[in-house]
Order: sequence, then C-alpha cells, then structure tokens
Amino acid sequence: MNDILPPSDTIRDASSCSGSHKYDFFRVVVILVGIGLAIAQFIFNRSLWYDDVRVALAIITKTPYQLLMPFDPVLLQSAPIGFLHVSKLFSLAVPNADYAFRIFPLLCFCASIILFAKICDYLIRHDAAKMAALALFALNPALLYFSSDCKQYSSDVLFTCMMLWLALKPFTSEKRRYIWLCVAGAIAIFFSNVIIFVMAGIGAYLFSKTFDGLRISTKRLPWVLAVGAIWLCAFGIYYALFSDKEMMAHMQQSWSTADPAFMLRQGSLKQNLLTLVRQGAGTVCTFFGFLPFIIFVTACVIGGTGLIAKRLDVKYASLLLLPMIAHFFASTLKMYPFAPRLLVYSIPLLLLLAALPMDWLCGLLRIHGKYVRVALCAIMPICALLFRLTEFPIQRYEIKTSLRFLESHVNPTEETVFIDGSAWYAFYYYMKTGFVSDRMLSVMINTPDYSSSPILCMGSDGCEPVKKLKGHVWVVFGYNDRINIIPKTKINAPLYRLFNNHASKSHTQGIRTKNEEQQVLDHLIESHNVKILDSFNTVGSSAYLFAFPEVNGSHE
Repeated sequence: MNDILPPSDTIRDASSCSGSHKYDFFRVVVILVGIGLAIAQFIFNRSLWYDDVRVALAIITKTPYQLLMPFDPVLLQSAPIGFLHVSKLFSLAVPNADYAFRIFPLLCFCASIILFAKICDYLIRHDAAKMAALALFALNPALLYFSSDCKQYSSDVLFTCMMLWLALKPFTSEKRRYIWLCVAGAIAIFFSNVIIFVMAGIGAYLFSKTFDGLRISTKRLPWVLAVGAIWLCAFGIYYALFSDKEMMAHMQQSWSTADPAFMLRQGSLKQNLLTLVRQGAGTVCTFFGFLPFIIFVTACVIGGTGLIAKRLDVKYASLLLLPMIAHFFASTLKMYPFAPRLLVYSIPLLLLLAALPMDWLCGLLRIHGKYVRVALCAIMPICALLFRLTEFPIQRYEIKTSLRFLESHVNPTEETVFIDGSAWYAFYYYMKTGFVSDRMLSVMINTPDYSSSPILCMGSDGCEPVKKLKGHVWVVFGYNDRINIIPKTKINAPLYRLFNNHASKSHTQGIRTKNEEQQVLDHLIESHNVKILDSFNTVGSSAYLFAFPEVNGSHE
C-alpha cells in the first residue's frame, strides 16, 4: 500500500526523483504561459487601483528618507520600506509612468513561479500532481492581478516561496542552509509584513528536524536557535525603527469597521463562525475565481489537511498549515487582519496542500491509471488557461478610460468637470504624472489637491460641493469593482451573489460601491432637480453629464 505522504525525513531526497522528459517539457510550457500572461497584463497597463494610487503618490512625492517612515495622515497607506524603496528606484528610472510601479511585482511573480516549481519537486512525488499544482499557481487570477499591482502582495508570495525553497533545497552542508535562511529571512522582513508567519512555520519545521526519535541533535539545535534569534532581531529592528503606532492604530480601526478581518471578535459563537466562513469563502473565491476550480481546490485542501492529520506529520503541518494558523491567531489578538489580499502569500501553501491528495491518488492509480494521470496532468492547465482567457486582461478601476473619454467629449465653452471624492486620488496622481492635459485642467471646478477630497453628499441638501455645481457639469466617479477579478460567467453566478452581498457591507474606506454611486445619482435627480444628459461607464469608473439648475440649493 502506498504511503499517504512522502516520508518527511526524505523530503529533500524527492529532488533526486527527477520528472519525466514530458513533464519537464510541459512544466516549462506552463511556466512560460504564466509569465507570458503576466507580461500581457503588465503591458495592458490598467489604471492604478484606489489603494495603489495612494501608495504611488507617496513614492513620487516623498524622498527616500521620508519613505523610511511610510505613514501619511492624508494618504493613509503604508507598505514595507524595502518594497517602497525598490519602487522608488524604478519610478526614478521610468518617471511619470504606471509601469514603474509594476516592474518589481512582475519580477517577483516570474521568480515565484520558478521557485514554486522547484518546491513541488521536493514535496510532491508524481508528475501529474506537480503539473496540476503548478498550473493552478502560474495561471492563478489573483497572482496574475497582483503581478501588476502597486502593492507588496506579489513580493509576499516571492519571499514565501524563497523561504520554503531554502528550507527544502538540498545543500552540501546544513550550515549553508542555516546561513542562507538567516540572510534571506532578515531581508524578507523589510519587504513583507506577513513573512513573519511563514518564518514561524519554517522555524517549527527546522526545530522538528533536530529530533532523532526522542533525542535532540546537539549539532543542529544551536544553528536553529541562531536562525530564530537573527530573525527576531531583524523583526525587532524593523518594528522599533520603521513601524508607526499612529498608522497601526488607524489600520486597526479601519479593518475593524470596514471589514470584519479580526477573527473571534464578533460577539456570539455563531457570528464568529459565520465571519470565519465568509472570510474563508471570500478568500478562496478571490484566489481562484471560477466555481469548478474553487470546489476542486477546496476539496483538495481539506483532503490534504486530512492526510497530514491522519499521519500526524509535524513537518508538513509546520510548513503548510502553521503560517496560516499563526496569521489567524494574530487576527484574534487584533494584531494583523485576516483578509483576502493579506492572505495572498498563502496561495502556494494552499496549492501544495491541494496537491497532496492528488499525489496520493496518482500513487493509487500507478498500475492501471496511466491515462488518468496524463488526463489530470493535461486537462488542468488547459482548463485553467481557457478560463483565464475568457476575461483577460484583468481590470478593476479604469479611471484612465473615463479621463480619455472626457478629453474627447468635454466642450470647454459650455461644460465643466467635477471630480468626485471616489476618484480624487487617482485624478490627482494622473495630473501629477502628466496624464491629465491642460485642456482638462482648464475646465475643472475643484482644484486638485490630495489633502482635500470633496465627495458628493447622498442625503443632505446643504452639502457644499453639490450647491456649487450649476449648468452642464461632467462628474467623474470611481467605485469599488472588487468582484471584477471573478470572470462574469453563468457558472460563477453564486460567487457574484456572495460578493455583491459582501460588498454592500464592506468596501475600501473612502471609495463607493456601485450601489452607493446609484444612490448619489438618485439623490441628485430627486433633491436637486438634476437631469442626466450623457453618461460613460467602464470598469470601476463612470462619468455623467448633469444639467444642474442655474440656482442650486442656496447658491445664487
């Protein structure tokens, strides 16, 4: 009978069991296709998302020294200082271009695919299971999206894969492994806020390897303790010098009110369980975005967890489960949110878990299941690719498309432009980088200044920004189109219902949902006697030409 999992003590020996030539060929093809799609997404150069814009503004308006303290009381965004400074270098090399902020995430994604393929060789025995995991990684919609995102999530994945690779890679000397882990871990802390959870799992894995039965190896234990001490020192230095208590307090308040991302803090047990299920479902939906894949991966992850539990395998549990468990408990202490985009680093861990039952099944079918294994190996990448191409490139907040439309449709002699607060930071950024023309600025009502973002009121007739509008005015909105990451197919209808219900209660602070935008339109029409003369809608943004009365509210 086949072993449920590869023997933990020989995990690294799995690398000596090289795959077949066909597997090597298909692996290279999948890697190249994944990198090709990421490059296509990069070239498409979608508009920067609401949070990305504020990070980009911080990078282009601050000096490298100022970026060492990333909190900004206006922009209310932060990122690891290593990520900020690398992005700053690219912004200086490629000025006034969105591409500058996407080069580093793209490089991180490309490197992480290669490392993930190596990790599969160390943890998975059968080529079909390796191929399925690699295909779901390389063609993953969330990873492709974040490969051109001006945030650190792609580097989170890279450093997760790098630390796993160093923990599993065969070395001629164990001392070299520990040295590389010390250096890589100390650097990773400055590039990723979540790498500390991965380090907790790898630290537990290294410690478990010091045991030989019930005896502890006196040769390995000092090295493991030294690695942990260096990681803790690096984390302490980063926390002491570069963390900001004011920013942390703001983020805690923001996550507590805008999204129930702190677990076990919702009151009753039923409420906590519902929150956990919703966050888990939302995370899986965001990561895999296609109902058949979600069902398949979820079942495989549960199966992989069951296999680890059945064998009581501490080493697999440390590497693949402990990081997410540590993250979950950090959220219960209100130290770090347990939310989808902050869990992107866990995608390789989830896919490795999902590969374990596939690997076990391939072992059962070793004699009579050759064609089944080939089908599993070939069908998964093909389906993933075809699914991904149904809606590609991925879009979310196409404010640039609305601005291009206005450039060609605004009549400067008769019409003016008002930027709603939901699109304010994006407009200010694109004005700073030269995307917005002088012609557009000449018809602006509200002067761009990122320290002030007037938002049209939804209720009060006394709202000053609305009272100032008269005549023919183009109003530009941005809205939260978070569910656009999930392709709009009939089979995904249940996912849309889930996300629509969730988005009505939880969304990015300061930006509207599409439903809230409609409430603004209804209020303007009913309370201000406004007529809509023309409109333009695109993904995550819209523009409306309103005819305001010459006397609006108290304005005379």
